[in-house]
Amino acid sequence: MEILIASGIGYCFGVQRAVSLAEKAAATYGAICTLGPLIHNQAALARMQNVQAVDSLAAVTGDVVLIRSHGVPPSVFDQAAQRGLTVIDGTCPFVNRAQRLACIWTNAGYQVIIVGNQNHPEVIGLCGWASDRAIVVANAEEASALPAMPRVAVLAQTTEREENFQAVCRVMAEKATECITKNTICTHTGQAQQATAELARQVDAMVVVGGKNSSNTIKLAQISSAAGIDVYHIEQAA
Repeated sequence: MEILIASGIGYCFGVQRAVSLAEKAAATYGAICTLGPLIHNQAALARMQNVQAVDSLAAVTGDVVLIRSHGVPPSVFDQAAQRGLTVIDGTCPFVNRAQRLACIWTNAGYQVIIVGNQNHPEVIGLCGWASDRAIVVANAEEASALPAMPRVAVLAQTTEREENFQAVCRVMAEKATECITKNTICTHTGQAQQATAELARQVDAMVVVGGKNSSNTIKLAQISSAAGIDVYHIEQAA
């Protein structure tokens, strides 16, 4: 049996940065809480020392909370300040760029359209930066169901598939009098997706290793499946 390994595998920059921040903070403060699981990988989380995930600021024990790479709405920072918590911002720079655009465009009077999963923490955060006025669409079909609008601005969840984002942009360009778009897909994500598509065309089966609830990993499994091969999405060797 021949085994091929995709190029550019491993954690993206944003996750690497968040993990590093968490490890340094835990060493400094003794123990910290993260608002939500730091990464969508149970095996990796189990290896981290003195880092506890909580579902809300009310559940934070101690005085330090780390914002994970997915980011949060601005209201979370306000609430943390009111509670007197020390906040370590682990928001991925690519996510932060999308947040700033959502805020700028909303304030400029554009209807912000976010291409992504409306239930994903990153998208929930992006909606907050758009003053909770953004419209989230999963694909071109959902975009087609929207009414005509005068001014729209389209951005993507950073783990979105490139072709899906572009398809939504084409639909919105026809619906809006003025349409601006910005591809906010993470560079690492785009490269990993391209490498996966290329590898899938060369093999009989693909094993995708990563968290079962990871948006990144799920999309890599979907891309692999599109090649018409057997795909196995697993979390660890066992």
